[in-house]
Amino acid sequence: MGKKAIDLTGMIFGRLKVVKRDANDSHGTARWLCLCECGNEKVIRGDKLRTGEIMSCGCYQNECRKSNDRKAKIAKANTKHGLSNTRLYYVYDNMIKRCYDINNVKYKNYGQRGVTVCDEWKLDRGSFYEWAINSGYQDGLTIDRVDVNKGYSPDNCRWATPKVQANNKTNNNYITYNNETRTVAEWADITNIPYGTLWRRKNSGWSDCDIISK
Repeated sequence: MGKKAIDLTGMIFGRLKVVKRDANDSHGTARWLCLCECGNEKVIRGDKLRTGEIMSCGCYQNECRKSNDRKAKIAKANTKHGLSNTRLYYVYDNMIKRCYDINNVKYKNYGQRGVTVCDEWKLDRGSFYEWAINSGYQDGLTIDRVDVNKGYSPDNCRWATPKVQANNKTNNNYITYNNETRTVAEWADITNIPYGTLWRRKNSGWSDCDIISK
């Protein structure tokens, strides 16, 4: 009598959860119907699951391949555009670090606050380079977010002088009313006063009380 197969129903192997026993393969080896985290189903031999040889429906391998393709694309873009070792290279590098590197001294003011970099730039340094040049980049200018409550993306970034950027810092974006301090965007949501109206009042020198109550 053949050895009884171990019941794997309900067990999880990597991204796969075993749903039920399936028909044996042509060699009499037990196979199992598995549901992958990505939603795909796949019939897999039990020994492949137990040894860890197969841990997804194939989606993990595809992701790794795409990741390697992206890395190659970025390296190619750096060479094509001559981006490496330029000031613009370091602008990009610092932008990524303050949004995603928890050890970066500026992370608490960016990544920790939910500031992110759009996928277009995060996954393709060359795309950022092309946007920078087409948007008027010059040495001496800094990348500035128009709305400091939003992340880095083509529709929310510009090249600005240090003076302009200083006027757009987060600490200039708060209003205190009834002992409650919130950003201009948050007060706009709470009061239904248009965001632009609040900004104009603030930039015109109105008191915080008048900005909200008028």
